[in-house]
Amino acid sequence: MNIRNLKRGFAGFTLTFTLGLFLFTIIYDGFNSKSTEFKRWVPLLKQANVTLNHCDDSMTTMRKQEVPEIIPEDVVFCKGCNSELRKKGRGAELAIVTKGNTPLTSKIVDPEKKEMTVSPSLFSTFPKEPPFTNQKFDSCSIVGNGGILNNSFCGKQIDSAQFVFRCNIPPLTNGFEMHVGNRTDFVTANPSILVQKFHSLQKDTHRFVKHMEYYGNSWVLLPSFNHISQVEVCLRAIDILNYTRSPLRPIFLNPVYVKNLQGIWRAHHLKERRLSTGFIIVNLALELCNSVDLYGFWPFGIHPHNFKPLKNHYYDERKANKRYHAMSSEFENLLKLHKKGVLRIHLGDCQPQQSKPEC
Repeated sequence: MNIRNLKRGFAGFTLTFTLGLFLFTIIYDGFNSKSTEFKRWVPLLKQANVTLNHCDDSMTTMRKQEVPEIIPEDVVFCKGCNSELRKKGRGAELAIVTKGNTPLTSKIVDPEKKEMTVSPSLFSTFPKEPPFTNQKFDSCSIVGNGGILNNSFCGKQIDSAQFVFRCNIPPLTNGFEMHVGNRTDFVTANPSILVQKFHSLQKDTHRFVKHMEYYGNSWVLLPSFNHISQVEVCLRAIDILNYTRSPLRPIFLNPVYVKNLQGIWRAHHLKERRLSTGFIIVNLALELCNSVDLYGFWPFGIHPHNFKPLKNHYYDERKANKRYHAMSSEFENLLKLHKKGVLRIHLGDCQPQQSKPEC
């Protein structure tokens, strides 16, 4: 009996040890792959003329002197660098669907070559003229949703810009406002968010209305023509906002403008299947703003200062659709624009630590 129990105990120990080793290997390999991916970006970040944290030679996953730190600094902006966007992208006049650039009964074609005819009901939702043709903002903050915003204390700095862009109707309360701010002048609302977070607006519309109150009277950009099938849920959102007399101003992203941007960036070797909404907004802001500051644009799973794992978003772990988007390639191009002084990427905390960082 004792021998039999010993055998059972040994078998149980072996199984437990094997499973533990297997799980450790998965976790280690996952972290190591993130570290490898991050290390690949160190030379590119160094080339962007950023300041580094120099510490001693103690090791964690990487030596801290290898870790780049982009901190806010005054940059002389290159006035001619966005002329190509104005000439070929024409965002000020084309980025938003209007009655003028998309007439009644005209055809709208999505990237999958599916098309729809502009009906009277759809046409009635379009503004008469482009909303930004005669506007120029001195300073603009564009807030991505990267996990790097957690504990960044950038809220005050973000809100100090003349115009604030946000992506994918993110949460701005429950303590997040300290790090991401709460002012909004322009926010995107991808149809996938309406479907997944608000159940396609088929029920519980009160929660959607309450959530949208965070954005005051801002413009709400609906990129619904990425898929013609998504137009219906966007029209439902507009109906709800109109019915509740919301001050929000919903507008549609123009697929013609997106196609123009695709052509521009493919010429610069960015060949992803579809540009992300955040990247599109950066392009639009470069036409509309004299200075552009990016926050939360860090598409990697390791923090560049403390090496801690990061959430994909500052508020959840929902992953980007890699079938369509190549976030690291977009970031590489944004980094080139940062290096040229066309925009500023903020990856450091906005409230400096008074104590010396541990090494």
